[in-house]
Amino acid sequence: MKKIIICEGFNDGIFITQLFERLGIQKNEVKLFRQEDVSLNEKKDAESKALKTFMSGGTYNPKKYLVKLEGGKHSATKILCRELKNCLQNIEGGLILLLDIDNSNAVKEVSDIIKKIKQNYSATTPLSLDENKKKKNDHLHHSSIRISIAKTNEHIGDFQIVLFSKSLEHSCKIEDTHTTEQRERLISSFIEKEKIVEFFNEIIK
Repeated sequence: MKKIIICEGFNDGIFITQLFERLGIQKNEVKLFRQEDVSLNEKKDAESKALKTFMSGGTYNPKKYLVKLEGGKHSATKILCRELKNCLQNIEGGLILLLDIDNSNAVKEVSDIIKKIKQNYSATTPLSLDENKKKKNDHLHHSSIRISIAKTNEHIGDFQIVLFSKSLEHSCKIEDTHTTEQRERLISSFIEKEKIVEFFNEIIK
């Protein structure tokens, strides 16, 4: 079963990498795609190729997880809206969107994402989205979104939204001046102390 995880950026990459290690997910099962590693002219083609290759599966693509670091909330939400239907119809495991709430709140954030998805597909394939609030703790909120074709009510899949109550950086006490090594230590400590593995276990595995 394959999964695509879309998140914001550099610190999320550290977080997901450490989380995967604790979940027993091997490095050779994961493809990490960083937007910052691709030039602006090649970005769209590289992104499409990465998704197509991952979803194709087979002997030459045994990866089980594609982690996309999009360089910001806006970009992460945009790629989700654009590729949602295609991904859900081509992979069993579905999609996970990992974002910071920042100065908003979980209810508004989920509502805004659902609204953007509906608007994106309104002219081609109108979708019906139903939220099932799963769980939350002091740092994270999780909702599962069931997606169906509005006209036929055909269920095409589910995707998961996981939100940091404010931000990953706030939860881990990461500052702009911290080095990569310091960020890794802070994120590791956060994962251990706040039982983050238990929170994500059913979502990711």
